[in-house]
Parts: sequence; C-alpha cells; structure tokens
Amino acid sequence: MSGYELSAQETETLATISGTFSTFTAADATPSVSAGNLWKTHTGGLTITDFDDGTAGQVIAVISTGAVVFDVTGSGLKGGSTNITTAAGDSTVWFYDGTDWHLVQFMDVSADMSSVGGGGGSVNNDIDLILHMQVFSG
Repeated sequence: MSGYELSAQETETLATISGTFSTFTAADATPSVSAGNLWKTHTGGLTITDFDDGTAGQVIAVISTGAVVFDVTGSGLKGGSTNITTAAGDSTVWFYDGTDWHLVQFMDVSADMSSVGGGGGSVNNDIDLILHMQVFSG
C-alpha cells in the first residue's frame, strides 16, 4: 500500500486499538476511553454513567475488579431498562455510535452459562424449548 495515507478518522480509530489493559481512575463516573479498548475498573465501588472521548465505531471491553454499576437508565450508556451491577471478574463490551455507548455483551462470572439462555435452567422437552426460545427471542 505504498502511497496510501490514512484519513484523520482512520488514524483516530487505529489509535484506540491497544494490546494492554488500562485502568479507570478511581471515582471517575465518566472515564475517558481515548487511550485504548481494553479496560479494567478501579477496585472501589463506582457508578459509571458514560465513557468520555470515544470514537464512532469504537468497541471497548471492560473487566470489573470490584462492585461497579453501569447506569443504563440515563443518557450515555444504553443497555436496557435496569442498571447493570457487576462484581469482580464480570465483563462488559460496549459499542459507540458517535452519541451513545450500546451494551453488546455482559458476562456474569457467577452465572451458570452452560444452558439455553444462560440462566442455568434447563428444558425438559421440545415444548419447553420452543417456549423458552420465544421468550428470549422476542
């Protein structure tokens, strides 16, 4: 690709990709994510309401190292109608559309994810499976 110059947006997007984890500052409810895409929370209890300095199209992974609440009921973070409370080891993945961060994935390390729907329950027959699929797909 000799002679190809990256656009400002391509350069900015590439700058958000890193191979090491950074840690959010303690008590920062709107931490900056401009320095990368792999993050750990501070160990103290915290409520995060938004991520600052994101780039449209940026995807970030956040591993909680303590009790952290993601406030998805206000503006900035979109992830349903109830705040998400995480514990040490839980992880979330977020996508930025240029205005809001959308929750793509939440993993609760204490949950049994080995069954349909990840709730730890199982289905006993085809009818239960169909009903379960309808509840979680619509």
